[in-house]
Amino acid sequence: MEYGLIKPLTYKGKRYETVTLSDYFKTRHKMVMAENAKKPEEMQMQLLVMAFCENLPKEAFDELYADDVDGIVLHVNTVMTEYAESHGIVLGKKPRKRPVIRPVHPMRVI
Repeated sequence: MEYGLIKPLTYKGKRYETVTLSDYFKTRHKMVMAENAKKPEEMQMQLLVMAFCENLPKEAFDELYADDVDGIVLHVNTVMTEYAESHGIVLGKKPRKRPVIRPVHPMRVI
């Protein structure tokens, strides 16, 4: 997907008027999360969003206009939701643990 920036960005002599955003999860997105699992959750999310920007250097991400960042995050959330739904995952809920079934002793009266 091509996302047109509200406010064009110039970084290291190159002008960015659009950002190419991935329309699906790729292995590298999962790797970004895995490599940075020890970082705070907010930082992990920012790195994930950066990974969706295919033609924008990570170093330039902090210089984007706030409304552009919001638009990119909206796209990433949409892709994440579609991915989760296609895999039967409910976002925002932790998976339930299976109940532990303990065998009953045959001589025990219930």
